[in-house]
Amino acid sequence: MFSYKFKMGLSLIAFLLSISAWAGPQYITYEGYVETLAGVPVTSTVTMKLQIKSPGSCILYDEIQSVTPTMGYFSIKVGTGTRSFPGVFSDMSSLFSNLTNIAGSSCTYTPAVNDARQLVALIDDGGFIEIANFSL
Repeated sequence: MFSYKFKMGLSLIAFLLSISAWAGPQYITYEGYVETLAGVPVTSTVTMKLQIKSPGSCILYDEIQSVTPTMGYFSIKVGTGTRSFPGVFSDMSSLFSNLTNIAGSSCTYTPAVNDARQLVALIDDGGFIEIANFSL
């Protein structure tokens, strides 16, 4: 088991609109940097869990991906991993609509007009530990 510390130096979250005009974005790009507690950049493959949550912590999306950082830096396309929730999924834009209720993993989220969502990143270090949590 390793101990990690995470830096969010140049974290970038962007919707990539590289798909046809009538469909919403299929993924969100998330970039980050990970190093050991000793300050050594991680270069081995790690398992990450990525979640999109409501402001009240309702899990709207959950997936797992294997990531192999290059000198500690990684880039992941959230929406392309092994999804555990939801079972039926059209595109990322459905998670960000504030016009209708959204079924969560064990909740129903009723968004307010200006609600944002949270991206939560966790890493498997013998159990998933949260490494990042920020608004989208």
